[in-house]
Amino acid sequence: MRIRRILLENFGSHARTEVSFTEGVNAIIGENGAGKTTILEAIVYALYPRSIRNQDDMIRIGTLRMRVELEFEMDGKVYLLVREREKGGNSSASLYELSDGGRKLLQKDQSKVSKQVEAILGIGRETFLQAIYVRQGEIAELLEQTPAKRRELIGRLLGIDVLEKIWSELKEVIGRLDTELQSVDSEIRGIGDVFKERSRLEGELETISRKVRELEGKESEVRERIEELKGKISALEGVDKTYRELKAKEVSLIDRIKHLTKRIEDRERELSRIESDLMKLPDLEVLASKYETLSEIREVVSELAKLRERITYLERRGQELRSYEREVSSLGELRKVFTTMEEEFQRLSSLRDDLIKKEEWIKTLKKKIDDVERDLSKRRNLLRHLLTELSMLLGLHVENPDQADRLISEETSSLEQKLGEVERLINGLREERSKLLERVEQNKRYLRDLSKELDRCPLCGSKLDPSSLSRLKNELSRQIEELNAKITDIKYEEAELLRKKSEIEVKLRALTSFSISQVRQLSNEIKEDEGEVQRLYEEVSGLIDEIRPLKEEVSKLETVSRKLDELKAEISKKESLLPKIDEIRLELEGANLEALKERFSAMERDFKSRIASLGLSPESLDEEYKRSLSALKEVQRLRGLLSSRNTLLKDLEAMKEELNGVRHE
Repeated sequence: MRIRRILLENFGSHARTEVSFTEGVNAIIGENGAGKTTILEAIVYALYPRSIRNQDDMIRIGTLRMRVELEFEMDGKVYLLVREREKGGNSSASLYELSDGGRKLLQKDQSKVSKQVEAILGIGRETFLQAIYVRQGEIAELLEQTPAKRRELIGRLLGIDVLEKIWSELKEVIGRLDTELQSVDSEIRGIGDVFKERSRLEGELETISRKVRELEGKESEVRERIEELKGKISALEGVDKTYRELKAKEVSLIDRIKHLTKRIEDRERELSRIESDLMKLPDLEVLASKYETLSEIREVVSELAKLRERITYLERRGQELRSYEREVSSLGELRKVFTTMEEEFQRLSSLRDDLIKKEEWIKTLKKKIDDVERDLSKRRNLLRHLLTELSMLLGLHVENPDQADRLISEETSSLEQKLGEVERLINGLREERSKLLERVEQNKRYLRDLSKELDRCPLCGSKLDPSSLSRLKNELSRQIEELNAKITDIKYEEAELLRKKSEIEVKLRALTSFSISQVRQLSNEIKEDEGEVQRLYEEVSGLIDEIRPLKEEVSKLETVSRKLDELKAEISKKESLLPKIDEIRLELEGANLEALKERFSAMERDFKSRIASLGLSPESLDEEYKRSLSALKEVQRLRGLLSSRNTLLKDLEAMKEELNGVRHE
């Protein structure tokens, strides 16, 4: 069997605990009282509930119902055992077989569940408790003992000690029974070895049967011999039956003798214990007779303790009263100091309020300074950006708005002159390019004409020979190439001039669109912001000078406030003593302390006299009282044992008679 999991609900000290066990050795570790043993008891309860005597005691305090689920594996099958119990005895049990498909209910009746669990495990409750489950403390006891003691303890754990004790006690009885058995065996040996004779006769019967088949002529003689042998076999079987009956009777008598012997020994031990206890009765009765006197003296001791406590209490209250009166004597002077300190606190609080207002105004001014400086920074950055942009346009470093206005005017005039010159050059190039294009077209026409009229010059109309015609064509082609090359150069030059014109126009547009008025406005706003910042800084500086002496005064406020709180607490503490003073005075006036002391002294003298008459000391009174009380209880118990002794004697006599009858049988 392998335990896989256990769940405890309201079992022992466990509200809800689930423990899973793995293969191999599992250890449950925890502090004393944590509930380790309770987990093992829950396993025993689930498998064998009758092992737990008072099952209601296992239900957790404050609850009415407990539940234990035990999952275990046996022979490759997994089972789930569920037991529930309510206070008052209502119990239920269920046994399931678990598989991948779910669980199947095997049994629900409580007694049948227990029987089926024993059938599955193959062991009963006693075997489990003696051979498998070891209770708390028994392992430690086993390890600490000597080898002989360890053997005895192992015997007790496994139930062997009981068997050894029974065997020791029954040796004498078994000896007598052995004598009787020897007598019976002698009778049996007189008859012969039943089993050998029977076997021999059966063999002989087989031989004769075989001979019958061989000797058919002697059939009748053989049949008579067979019947004779069968009769002998029947007689031997009767002897065998008698032997078995005697053996069974022997076992039964041994069991009865064992049982009666054990009962007699138990009764004799109990009777011996009772007789031993009854011998103490006279001495115990003498000691018990002191109980009433000692009880009265203890009451006097209790009264003395109460009086002593009352006197001590009143004396302590008188000391408290004197201490309180000393404390409240300075209350008037403290109230005057408190009034003066309170006025100073009000003055400093007013200064603190004024200081807070000025500090708040300084914060407001600093915020204004931050706002103005932030705007000033933006305007300066914008002006710097505009002047940088203008410097890039002019190709010069522009430092201020006045310089910018003059430089823009000069640069604009210069650019307009450059633009006029570039436009004039572009127009000249375009005229020259137009003339060159006309010449190219003209030469191309001449070439076309020469292609049509091969014998005449297209210019002068004279007749041309082939070589002259070829030279003329080559010359015209060369001129066309030269003219095209010049046209290309003019195009490049014109493109460069157009680029310069575009740059001049872009620069002119930029200068024209540049807002010099914005530059002037920014310059004026910057000057105004700088003046405002200067004014605000001067105002803040003045306020700082004003609050410096205020801070020195206000710094005293915390000290004054702390002292004021201390005075207030001290005054409150002393004022709280006034009702206590009145209360103690009233209490002391109503109590007569001297009368209590006189009464205490008289009772103390009487107490010492009474314990002296008993030969006791105050220190030994409690011990003597406990002894007398214990003796009284023991006397009452022993008087009850007198009737038990008579009953035991009668039972013992009857059992001895029964034992003698069994031995005689």
